[in-house]
Amino acid sequence: MLTATRPYTDRYLGSDKRFAAHAPNYPACWIYNSVPGYEFKDFTGAPVFIQAGELDAYDLPDTCLNLLRSLGSMAPGLLTVKVHRGATHAFDRSEPAITITDPLSHLGKGGKFASPRTPRPRSRPGPQTTSFFRSKFGLSPE
Repeated sequence: MLTATRPYTDRYLGSDKRFAAHAPNYPACWIYNSVPGYEFKDFTGAPVFIQAGELDAYDLPDTCLNLLRSLGSMAPGLLTVKVHRGATHAFDRSEPAITITDPLSHLGKGGKFASPRTPRPRSRPGPQTTSFFRSKFGLSPE
């Protein structure tokens, strides 16, 4: 998500390069504008399509919507959040369920995080991501 900000892209890509669009899946949205080094402002102007799961137990399912609301007029029209009904944190993984210890989970308190094998969410993230990029790159929809 930080590649959507000028300071980050200037530092790592150079001031003459920018990504055209961004599509993070289930980011830890609580961290942005709360933890030093994760400043999510001064945007490049490229759109950001954030996808999260309604059953996300990594932190809270509404953290990405809360981030969007907190930005107010800082990024008008640049950010979109799609919360997939029936989806968990790692909604695109098909591997067996595992438990992970992650220091960023649970709003930074850390600890164990169960990552279940996710049934296919009711709204499918893959085609929505493809449609987002196709529209941003000026391609016809499939």
